[in-house]
Amino acid sequence: ARAVEKKMYCSINTDLVLQGKDWRSFFKHVEQHIQSAEAIKGVERSKEVLKGDAIGTRPRPLFILHIGPPKTATTFLQCSLSANTNLIDGIMLEDNYIYLGTHGSGCSDDDRHEGRYIAQNVGAFFLKSNSESGDESGDDNDGDSLPQPNPDLVRRIEYAWNKGLNAIVVFEDFDDEHMPAMAKLLKNWDVKVLNAYRHIYDWLPSRYNQRFKPRDYVYRNTLWPGQTFDDYVGEEVLPFDLDDRGSFTEDHVKVIESTGIYRTAEWNGLCNQHFSDVEVIDMHHFEADLDLPGDPYLQHLFCHVFPGATNTCEAVKSGLIGRKGAFSNPSRPLDYDILAVQAYKQGLIRGENALIPTDRIHVVKAIQHHQETILHRTIKDFPLLYLSEKKLKRLLNMSITVERNVFADTWSDEREADHRAGFARAVEKKMYCSINTDLVLQGKDWRSFFKHVEQHIQSAEAIKGVERSKEVLKGDAIGTRPRPLFILHIGPPKTATTFL
Repeated sequence: ARAVEKKMYCSINTDLVLQGKDWRSFFKHVEQHIQSAEAIKGVERSKEVLKGDAIGTRPRPLFILHIGPPKTATTFLQCSLSANTNLIDGIMLEDNYIYLGTHGSGCSDDDRHEGRYIAQNVGAFFLKSNSESGDESGDDNDGDSLPQPNPDLVRRIEYAWNKGLNAIVVFEDFDDEHMPAMAKLLKNWDVKVLNAYRHIYDWLPSRYNQRFKPRDYVYRNTLWPGQTFDDYVGEEVLPFDLDDRGSFTEDHVKVIESTGIYRTAEWNGLCNQHFSDVEVIDMHHFEADLDLPGDPYLQHLFCHVFPGATNTCEAVKSGLIGRKGAFSNPSRPLDYDILAVQAYKQGLIRGENALIPTDRIHVVKAIQHHQETILHRTIKDFPLLYLSEKKLKRLLNMSITVERNVFADTWSDEREADHRAGFARAVEKKMYCSINTDLVLQGKDWRSFFKHVEQHIQSAEAIKGVERSKEVLKGDAIGTRPRPLFILHIGPPKTATTFL
């Protein structure tokens, strides 16, 4: 009866509607819109249909462009704002904001939303210029020599503009050609660029770890050095250092030492050529309540940088968006892999028993499990090797020089003293140490451990897939724990399955 009362089973009487003068006039007006829009392609045509003469008369929405090199929270921001999209989008829309969205490779499966995914790096958002693609019709005066925006990016940006929503995009990396192309694309917006900055003494080890940390799906980490699988060859990962680290030394260390400028400082000048509102976000100094469950960096952005984001700010403070301590694309210790490889090279793990490509990563996980879970120790409790005083001094000098260039207008003795103090704390926390494998492998306990690990690998050869990894990691304990609960919610279409 209530459904009938709510007119659920009614439909429009088109005959009566279309007899009215108002609606006949309306459709005549719509027809004119359609006719005038035929010559306007894509988004511009939809603007005419939806907005008519009102286009261009409203206040310009704000476009927040957050950029930063790898390991400056870009992946964390992308994943935090992509997770649970219905909830987060709803909260942000209350503040007239929308995250246009990308997430990077470091997001968990729970954070991936195919409809929002394009890429993490800004380069994937632009296609080749006309001249690069062989199209000789490009006109430099019209900007056709610039990289052309990906149609998916254009569609998202224009959707937000049509709705009058303030937009947020988070990118990694920019170069000389991307910035003018982005400026052209955003010419109708008020743009605020946030350029993330992290101390070089903190960033370089983190960047090194990102490039070489063990990954289950990368063959250089799952094959032993010299082992091959198809066209892949296992590689030895070395501890962090400034010298003799191949492309890392060439692309990062030597560039910073020779120029005193690195990406944040370089991008600052580039951004200022195209946008009037550019702000460096110092990831070591920002406003946040550390006693709250919400992530401090998100607190700073939504509560102190993004104007009018009141509801989102409260959601961030409560941990509803971006929990404190949540990480995407986190660093992983290299030392367990370094120890495993040295044990393999010394014959403690015999080569003839290490034929399956994933053996190495299983040994690494077993070492970590033994050190942290069985012995209740950390990686810093191993005998350690220390970066030399000369190299520590080089690293500090590089870091101070870059920061002085980034904050040239506000540089002070106080900032330099604070920088030096932060570096001293990093040294005290053994950030620049690595495991002394010679001393570790001289000990009877670890030599016995590797014999035990070898037995696990041998016994696991006949066990496929997950069961094999269970043997390596859990041993006899598998099967004794309580069975977990699996909740299977099912329903026909239109019974809240998509909503859930």
